[in-house]
Amino acid sequence: MTVHLAKGLIKKIVPVTVDLVNNLSDEYQLDSVTVEPAQLEVTGDEKLLERLASIPTMAVSLEGVDGDTTRDVELAAPAGVTTPNKKVTVKIKATKK
Repeated sequence: MTVHLAKGLIKKIVPVTVDLVNNLSDEYQLDSVTVEPAQLEVTGDEKLLERLASIPTMAVSLEGVDGDTTRDVELAAPAGVTTPNKKVTVKIKATKK
């Protein structure tokens, strides 16, 4: 959904994507990764938001994860895009193999 605001500015709802880096130890398997909120309403220049498919998080390392883990992670919104949240909650579920 896209909403037009002041000249050239619009709002758009986009999904949040988690930028996972590093690997779990060989003893664990990744069961799921969820993010809350899963979507955000962003504001920015119409041309910029037309190309914006999602808002990524800053890198979330899987190194040292040895079970269920919850982290508050900053968003990596591109320049010119504003979001109501500066951070989201990432829930990582991992189990021993």
